[in-house]
Amino acid sequence: MSYAIYDAWCRKAAIPYTSNIYLIAKKRISPIYLTEEVFEHYKRMRATNEAFKKKSEQMSTNRKSKVGGSGTGISLHSAGSISARQHGDTLEKKLQRRPTRKEMFRHLHTHGHDGQTFVDQRSAKIDTELTRRLEEMSTQTPDTSIDEDAVYLEVVPEVKGRVYGLGSQGYHRNISLGEASSSRGPAYGPYELEELQRDHQRLQETLLKERMERQ
Repeated sequence: MSYAIYDAWCRKAAIPYTSNIYLIAKKRISPIYLTEEVFEHYKRMRATNEAFKKKSEQMSTNRKSKVGGSGTGISLHSAGSISARQHGDTLEKKLQRRPTRKEMFRHLHTHGHDGQTFVDQRSAKIDTELTRRLEEMSTQTPDTSIDEDAVYLEVVPEVKGRVYGLGSQGYHRNISLGEASSSRGPAYGPYELEELQRDHQRLQETLLKERMERQ
């Protein structure tokens, strides 16, 4: 699937679909297009489907893991329920320009987005190393413009297929953060979309099976 098609899918379908899943699963509110029968079946499926529960438990465990290693504590961020892309838009308006990856990282990983008070040890350590590397390069080549985004990719590790610390923006490794933001890239990464698609497919298969049994 090309990036243009993937981008169009995310903008037109992924966000509304995810919102509907949230209303059904968390708020227990049925979208107007679902019949009561389908809505009740969907709730039962999410409550009893072992594969889904196992996946949910694994994701919960992953969120609590110390990806920075022993002693770093659980990795945190200050993005809240707002997507990284939306935070990028907000920061761009504030700066009157596209934020660098370093600026985005500090925005997402400091209390009150103050750019200084980091929410966990891992974020503070990464920022220290990033700052050290930028200062080192500035000293070595004082007359050369430094590409901060490239340095960020050099210093910050990749975790599960995306650049750490940038949320959904981290999937755009081969393009700048500004390009990802201006093109309105996906607010949800491929892993989230795949899970949503599998969830939807399971529901369709179950409903089809029940219809055939009633015939």
